[in-house]
Amino acid sequence: MGDMNISVPYQLRLTMVDGKNINALTDTKSPQTCYICKRTQKQRRASSVLPPDVIENYRFGLSTVHAWIRVFEFLLHVAYRLELQNKRLNKREQGEVKARKREIQEQFKARLSPRVDQPRQGFGNTNDENTARRFFEKSAESASILGLDEGVIKRFRVILKTLSSKFDIDVDNFGEYARETKEVVQDRYGWFGLTPTLHKILDHGGNVIRNRPVPIGVLTEEAQEARHKECRYFRLNNARKTSREENVFDLYSMLMILSDPLVNSFRDVVETKGRSVDEEVTDLLLSGSSRDIRCHPEESEQHSDSEYSDADSADSRQDAIDSSCE
Repeated sequence: MGDMNISVPYQLRLTMVDGKNINALTDTKSPQTCYICKRTQKQRRASSVLPPDVIENYRFGLSTVHAWIRVFEFLLHVAYRLELQNKRLNKREQGEVKARKREIQEQFKARLSPRVDQPRQGFGNTNDENTARRFFEKSAESASILGLDEGVIKRFRVILKTLSSKFDIDVDNFGEYARETKEVVQDRYGWFGLTPTLHKILDHGGNVIRNRPVPIGVLTEEAQEARHKECRYFRLNNARKTSREENVFDLYSMLMILSDPLVNSFRDVVETKGRSVDEEVTDLLLSGSSRDIRCHPEESEQHSDSEYSDADSADSRQDAIDSSCE
């Protein structure tokens, strides 16, 4: 600007990476090893004293979107083995667990509608974020189906909603609440042990939040996950199939077009449904954020059950591209 030089510093933060990428970047050999304290589940159960954290690994965040799914799956697997109260199963016990799993799946479908823990044709399984959120919102019904303590499910719901709130969190209150939650879980279901995701949230969550420049809910892998269905649509309908290189090149071209501000100005904004906010969630936020979330509860939850198919979602973006080119 004239004779004035303007310098804009920036810092790249890898917050939209999944567990496999984080393990590779932190040289963590096993997915059962925590990349923050470098201890396996067996080592954590042998001693309650945690070694010093690898502070530089705080930068990878807590993967809040996948945390909903992982905690949901933890509770499912606890329920499958609840009568046996044993994680290691012999052949007879495996049959009993499979029968219990089928029973739980049938009850979920009859009472809460969603299909849980079942393969999905083409990719993944039915344990997605919307299913997990519905499970935690209907905590009384979910606890009745699984035979688990409703208080444990409610505690996890409070923690997950707090992490996803996009407001500033009171780290001290959150750390204390996470510690109490860990004690409750270990008291009731200590035979199962904490999964790496639960350990990361309950033991390291406060320190990770404290070392973030913005609220932890802002640094989420949500944007990356939202692109999956568009990538599938564009690779099928807007990319050449003559070679892998050309296919990927066309895919990236479409994604670059979508990120253009002019194209974005033509996109239809899909309204999201607000969700109720637990009083315990506001207690874990800083005072200013607590007032904001009470005034605007819909801003605390930006996810909603999609009313559109993958093709409809991508078609709306295709229409935006076509409109900008006219």
